[in-house]
Amino acid sequence: MRRLFGAASLFYYPTGIERNKFLLVPPENHPIRRCSCAALCYTLAADGASKRAACRERKRILPKEYKGTHMTSQHIEQASLTTNEVDQADSRTYDNQSARKKLPISTMTVIGITSICTGLQFLYPSVLAALRRNPDALAAGEWWRMFTPLLVHDGGLGHFAYVLVGLIIVGLTVERLFGSWRWLLLYLAGGLVGEIAGYAWDPDGAGASVAMCGLMGGLFIWLLRRRESLSLLVALYLVSLVAALSGAVIGGLIPVILLCVLASSAIFWMFKLHVSSHIIRYSVSFFGLAGALFLLLFHDIHGASLLAGASVAVLLFWVNPHLRRYL
Repeated sequence: MRRLFGAASLFYYPTGIERNKFLLVPPENHPIRRCSCAALCYTLAADGASKRAACRERKRILPKEYKGTHMTSQHIEQASLTTNEVDQADSRTYDNQSARKKLPISTMTVIGITSICTGLQFLYPSVLAALRRNPDALAAGEWWRMFTPLLVHDGGLGHFAYVLVGLIIVGLTVERLFGSWRWLLLYLAGGLVGEIAGYAWDPDGAGASVAMCGLMGGLFIWLLRRRESLSLLVALYLVSLVAALSGAVIGGLIPVILLCVLASSAIFWMFKLHVSSHIIRYSVSFFGLAGALFLLLFHDIHGASLLAGASVAVLLFWVNPHLRRYL
């Protein structure tokens, strides 16, 4: 048992700690005892994913005032680990792993409904007119036009294609991180704020890109708050979309292509040169949030949606500072 705790303490306190000198042992009759349960689960974990999950469990349980304190081996008897405590912590570890494998219900549902409505608009053009933004119809009492523009796309097949790709790339990532109901909250917040801004700045339009920007805004905040690895595909899509929207605000096709090439090349070479993941995450996040402010300055509705998603994510972290996957 002492060897198990010694190995666990080396992981949690990796600098200046010797295996036999300091052990992860909490004082008796104190909530800090529960962290030793997660430490044991880490030591017994079979793969890296289980170890990371047990590490997060220990960090969540351990109070801030006791982090970084080291107990000597003479207090090992005070741990009083029971089989039930170990089983409970181990079950939380594997529950977290199984949660990652859940189907992305929200992403699949939204993609399905949006695809059906957009497909109908190509077959029956009256569908687009019935669902798109219309200030006169909204003033006449058709309140549902605050949300129905998210179901159709006035830019044709190309507009729908890049939104669909974004929902697959960004949507799946956000739902894996935040969970299904938080995904819907970010999506609807970005969509609602985007439609409100649309009635003020672009009263005749439609598209789900504003709702997708809500997901992107939430992802930018997550990357700032959590040590989450970011794939090259997701990073390229995030920066290229923000760059394309910013170039469109400037005007002309040349700024769009130039900004997309510069931003995508920078991210690609950061991955190619094995730059620290922290630098990549912060670069993508700051670029996205700076682009949102730039878009908002020029009255682009996507900037409002990006900031709306970011604001909702900040609120979620404030309500639950230990926000993790599928809590």
